[in-house]
Amino acid sequence: MLMQMRKEVLAKRKIKIGYLVPSWQDADVIFFRRQLLIDYTRLDFQVYCYVDGLVASYQEFQDGVSRWRDVSNFSIEKAVQLIHHDRLDILVDLSGYHHNRFWAILGFKPASVQICFVGSYNTTKLTTVDYIFTDKYCDPMGRKEDYFTEKLYRLSQTHFCYTVPQSITPNELPFEENGYITFGSLHHFTRVTDGFLQIWAEILKQLPTARLLLKSRVFGSGASCQEVRYRLDRLGFPVERVELLSVHYADKELYPYIDIILDTFPYTGGETTCEAIYRGIPVLTLAGSQHKGRLGYSILKNISLEECIAQSEQEYIKKALLLAGNSYKLQYLHKNLPERILKSPLMDSPRFVSRVERAYNEIIKLL
Repeated sequence: MLMQMRKEVLAKRKIKIGYLVPSWQDADVIFFRRQLLIDYTRLDFQVYCYVDGLVASYQEFQDGVSRWRDVSNFSIEKAVQLIHHDRLDILVDLSGYHHNRFWAILGFKPASVQICFVGSYNTTKLTTVDYIFTDKYCDPMGRKEDYFTEKLYRLSQTHFCYTVPQSITPNELPFEENGYITFGSLHHFTRVTDGFLQIWAEILKQLPTARLLLKSRVFGSGASCQEVRYRLDRLGFPVERVELLSVHYADKELYPYIDIILDTFPYTGGETTCEAIYRGIPVLTLAGSQHKGRLGYSILKNISLEECIAQSEQEYIKKALLLAGNSYKLQYLHKNLPERILKSPLMDSPRFVSRVERAYNEIIKLL
């Protein structure tokens, strides 16, 4: 009886969705979800945002939602009380693994239904989180269910939506002028294991003129660089062909010097992968067995870039060598990748928002 009454009430009013939104420092996490705060169906939904400090595109988000709550100076208990008082139908975490404060809030379960979008990691391990949104490529049906304490809700093609952060004019690939291939990786260097670094070393050994450009926060001091070079030398790298750059350089400054991006493993890239592809730079990824190692796979599957997906370490090396040795293929991809991602599900924001809102409705009907 009470359940039936609740459904009748919901049918007569807008559904209230709350989003936990990280600060500008973690803006890359919400970058793939921003359309949910802008293009939602206002006739059917009210959107509440609980923000931990200044957010990138602050005004754009604030103007678009029903309620904007800055909880950066709130205690966990006070934030929980506020959210509970707002009587949400669903509370959604957009912070991923970056934000312990928000996960503490979720632990108190201030909303009857709580959902997380998977970020770079897997389960939250919180029994108070009911669902995790993912997709069929990151988490295929029947696989890895045991890794999650939450129920998996698969959003068919993709569980994120890429939006170009700025006007981008692709540069020419540098190999055309240099006469050699430059590989690059702009992800956190701490994501890369010694075992995977040996794969990169093997690629450079088999391409005697190729170079590797690496960017990471750990390259910010001379002592750190020296330690990393020692590590690379120990793993068999031709260190004289490896350039280490700190985060002083923005990614957009470095893309013009890279021909092929080497995705990291076991944690793969997200925003950097999409941005590289939009600039016409192919990204080579190794598909792992868990979500954290399949984000790159999901992105490339959505743009049908099968030639850059490897299922084993040996295939990763083989595909890197094939791509580096085929200048015509590189030029073709450079010309066509921007349009390919633009027309893919990765940048179809109306479809993405519609699919997420349909999921919200389906989940509420199960209450």
